[in-house]
Amino acid sequence: MLNSLNGSEPSECWADIGDLRVRYLDWGGQGKPAVLLHGLASSANWYDLVSPHLRNHYRIISPDQRGHGQTTQ
Repeated sequence: MLNSLNGSEPSECWADIGDLRVRYLDWGGQGKPAVLLHGLASSANWYDLVSPHLRNHYRIISPDQRGHGQTTQ
């Protein structure tokens, strides 16, 4: 999890929803929250390069969807 190009790293967070354990990345930022959802066969890290730029205007949150990344099935 990294953005070595600009030195920005998100906070790795977890939410327990019933039997589901969801991992999400919180990039912080100013403004209204924006939740970035990845497609199939991907993870929250799909947005590692763009999130540091978007957080200048939004609070960026990117979850691993069910069965992807580190989120349980």
